Amino acid sequence: MMMNINLIKRLNEALSAIAPIQELDIATAFVGENISNILRNMLADNYHVRVLVGLHLGAIDPKALKDLLDINTEVKVYMASTFHPKIYIVRKARGLENGEWLAIVGSANLSRAGLIDNIEANIAIQAASNSSIIREIAEYFEELWTSSISKELDKELLKKFEQSWSLGRTVRRTEAEEIGKMVYKSGNTAWIAVTSPENYKICIEKKLWGVERMIPTINEVKPGDILIFYVKREMKLKDIWIVETKAFESHERIWPDKTYPYRIKINLLHKASIDMKEVIYKLKFIKVPEIWGCYLQREMVKLSQEDAQVLIETLKLRGEPSVV
Repeated sequence: MMMNINLIKRLNEALSAIAPIQELDIATAFVGENISNILRNMLADNYHVRVLVGLHLGAIDPKALKDLLDINTEVKVYMASTFHPKIYIVRKARGLENGEWLAIVGSANLSRAGLIDNIEANIAIQAASNSSIIREIAEYFEELWTSSISKELDKELLKKFEQSWSLGRTVRRTEAEEIGKMVYKSGNTAWIAVTSPENYKICIEKKLWGVERMIPTINEVKPGDILIFYVKREMKLKDIWIVETKAFESHERIWPDKTYPYRIKINLLHKASIDMKEVIYKLKFIKVPEIWGCYLQREMVKLSQEDAQVLIETLKLRGEPSVV
């Protein structure tokens, strides 16, 4: 049986290609919301899934863990130290030959962002289950899974997660309020940057935002301002970024469709994603919610303090911390 080794940029595509999956082991630092729906779509009718997750109380929404339990997934929590592996081992699937396993090790957490949206890098090894590298990866997972530090996610532990999450939400709401106060007290502003999914990926990779013309809005932007992306077609608001420079001109071609020569450098404060439709009735700049898309037919939107606070607070309560 030959060994195939490939670089996987979209983990969801790699797993879906061999679906339906019957046996799957996962070790991950983070579990995102609604991940059970993504997993269920690639699983067989009869399946056995084990998920080992790090102890990020307050960062992981306990609902995501409960959702995993609800689809009959075995879940354990690694209760000490920083737990940061991302390992996926498929032991049985329609797309694998008898005695063949697929092991994937890389950067992707068990979240929609990690499996589908983010720019990730994962190495996939498809080989006989008794090959040395497959066995080494599988044994490492078993070592973590059977460790005395790994505890079964039962009702008591889930309750602790829920209590910590509730406290964490209060803390994050306070942090969001402080960000909003900091921005406006210092004379800074918050902006929505409107872009495509393709260009958004380049913006976050390059930590750069650009517009086609030196319009008054980009010229107003200054260091310390807040930037939130609106991604067209996906209809999602993403991330909280802080502006690091005033606008400058560069004609180096970075984005695929246009040059966008008037640019600012940005740095990530918080990684998160929300559906635009969740907040359209809360935003004052959207005068008629039924036609909310019309208010985003421009490159940038300047936000009032009230609208900025709504978006910052909502985003702070969602998503993955930028450190994972």
